[in-house]
Amino acid sequence: MEALKVISSWSGGKDSCLACYEAMKRGYKVEYLLNFICGENGEFHTFVIDGPIFKKKIDITKSCAILKEGFWKHWFLDIQEYKMG
Repeated sequence: MEALKVISSWSGGKDSCLACYEAMKRGYKVEYLLNFICGENGEFHTFVIDGPIFKKKIDITKSCAILKEGFWKHWFLDIQEYKMG
């Protein structure tokens, strides 16, 4: 019987990593990792580009660090180009 194909929600944190690992350990075939466009307060706090469960790593080829000022100052990385390695 073919393994059930699933999509795993992926935040890059330890909880989503463990959930994905447990799904694979139980025989599910994780086809895709789903990451939402915005995290807490509209930005990601973590972005994973490689790991043992990934079929390919993400190579960031062009990016720009941007300082946002408003209620508080914070930096974010604007990923402009990437390729699957």
